This record gives sequence, structure tokens and C-alpha cells, in this order.
Amino acid sequence: MGYSERTFPDLVAGWLDAGWLEPGHRLIDFGAQEFYSSPGPTRDALRAFLRGRGKADGAIEAALGPSGVPEVGAIYRLLGVDYVAIDVDRAHDAAYFDLNTFAPPAAWLETFDFVNNEGTIEHLINPINGFHVAHELARPRAVIRHSIPLSGNQHHGFMYPTLKFFHRLIQANDYELLDGCVSQTPVEDEILPKGFRATGDRSSSGRWLHLAYRKILTRDFVAPYDHLHTPAVHVIAADLRRQFREYSARRLGIDTAPANPRKRRAAYALSALRFEAREIAIWLRLRVKRFLP
Repeated sequence: MGYSERTFPDLVAGWLDAGWLEPGHRLIDFGAQEFYSSPGPTRDALRAFLRGRGKADGAIEAALGPSGVPEVGAIYRLLGVDYVAIDVDRAHDAAYFDLNTFAPPAAWLETFDFVNNEGTIEHLINPINGFHVAHELARPRAVIRHSIPLSGNQHHGFMYPTLKFFHRLIQANDYELLDGCVSQTPVEDEILPKGFRATGDRSSSGRWLHLAYRKILTRDFVAPYDHLHTPAVHVIAADLRRQFREYSARRLGIDTAPANPRKRRAAYALSALRFEAREIAIWLRLRVKRFLP
């Protein structure tokens, strides 16, 4: 959904007060975030918020800039937070990162204290990688937060995970649920997983999830699986986890992605050719085995 004039006074203030985010922490935003609000009210709201956090007027005005809508990163940095944003368009100084296909660079693994998906993952064609990357970036005890649609919002994004997915995601990775709020939905019409709550009026047709959980353990990301109702469920689940690890190891990476667009496209084309060559080799081996005695 992006940042509004009330994001810092209402939302980020809550993270600070809860101890989820502190000075000296590292925060990464999924998407090149900006304020989608009018400059005047945004500057006034931020000025009041920062003064309430004990920031000097001179430092506040420097962070707000001479005019216009401030940069999101400048406000975080004034709070003492090391801020990074990732996107494919590099807008607002975001680092180039393709959440559909990339694995995090080694230098980023388990180095962030707060991972914020502010309405980005639903725009991916491969959303599971977004949740995977969030897990890999978060250090133990870090907070991972998602602001994401559940239903309705038909012209907003591509794919909306279900509440069942998030419930199983938290279970599979032993996350600690900090907050799960479904907004714009009536409580009595929605069966929510344990620990989740609902707000909003009955007439709304769109549902939005505000979810925060804490990563507890240092271990590989576990993708949740569904409908494994067989006596061999544990064997099948183990196979699926192994195959997911093997698939994950073949993701592209920012470590090897050239900055120049032409070179990057050439590198990706070469990677695709290598993948196709491996697939052909596997197919040929299977065909040969089929006809051997």
C-alpha cells in the first residue's frame, strides 16, 4: 500500500514502542517505498512525530529536505535505523533485486532486524520466493511484517495468499506470531486462525492482512505443504523439503547479476541455456535407462 502521512506516527511508532524496531537496527523494505500523500500534511505529520521522538529541529528539517515529499529512508536514518529498500526499478535509491528469482547475497543473510513487506509480495509472479527471502534476510529474533491483501482488491495485485497459508507458514517455520489483524471484514463472518483478529465493517468487500511474526530459529526456510493425507506423509514431506532446497539453491543472485542491463540480460540468457542443457541431459539419461536391459 505504500507509505502515507500517518505511517510513521501511527505504524512505525508502534514498532518502536513495542521494541520491534530500535536505533541501531537494520530494516529492509520490499519495494522502493515513497510517501503517497500530499507534501504539506506529510511534512507536518513527520515533523510532529520526530519532535515527539526527541529529534532536534535542525536535524528534522534536514531529513525532510527543502521542499516536497521527504524520502522514506531519510526519516528512518534520523531515527537511527540503517535502511535498505529493494526493487527492480532502483527508484528512491533502492538496490536492484528481483524478488521473483533472486536469492539474497551472502552479505545480507541474517543481517536484518526488521523485514517489511509493505504491499509488494502480492505483485510477484512467484510470491513464495518473497516469503523465502524474508526468512533468509531476518536474523534470529528479527521481526517480519506483511501488509498484504487477502481478497477483493481485484485490480491491485496478482496473487493473494490465504489465511490458511499464513497460518501454516508460521507453524512450519516455528515463527512467533506477534500480530495478525484482518481489516475490513466482519468478525462474525470470518473463521480466523488462533491468534488472529478482525476489524472493519460488514459492508466492505475487500480484506487486508496486517501480519507480524518473529523469526526464532536459524534454519532453512520451510515451505508449507497442503493435502498430504497418506500413511507416508512424513516421507513425502521430507522429499518435498529436500526438493525445495535443491530448487532454492538454483535461484539467481544479486552477487552475480551485472549492473549493466545488457550484460545482465546476457548473463540471464546464458543461465537459462545452462538450465535447458541440464534438463536435456537428464531427459536423455532417462531415455537411455528406459531401453537398457
